Amino acid sequence: MSNKKPSKQIKIDKFIEDNPDWKIISPVNQKYFPANEQLFREYKFPSDHSTNEFAYRILNIAEKQNHHPLLIVEWRKITISWSTHEIKAIHQLDLDMALNSDELFSQLISE
Repeated sequence: MSNKKPSKQIKIDKFIEDNPDWKIISPVNQKYFPANEQLFREYKFPSDHSTNEFAYRILNIAEKQNHHPLLIVEWRKITISWSTHEIKAIHQLDLDMALNSDELFSQLISE
């Protein structure tokens, strides 16, 4: 029996290694999130305006990609989760959208 990981899992592991702010949420015992594997990250903001602007930009790009995250908007904090609900797992598009999220965050904070 081989101990090799599937190439999909290697990609996800590499993504997490390269982007340590992102975590994987397991589908086991979830109370507030859909019951599937997800990429998860919290962003903190210097103002309410930047928090709301980030949410707006994320929703705008999600609409263009027809791939929508779970967003929790709080006072100066946003929790975002990317997952592909059809397959109940993380797909390449989720990895791409996570990177887009980080890029949008960096742009917004540097404005």
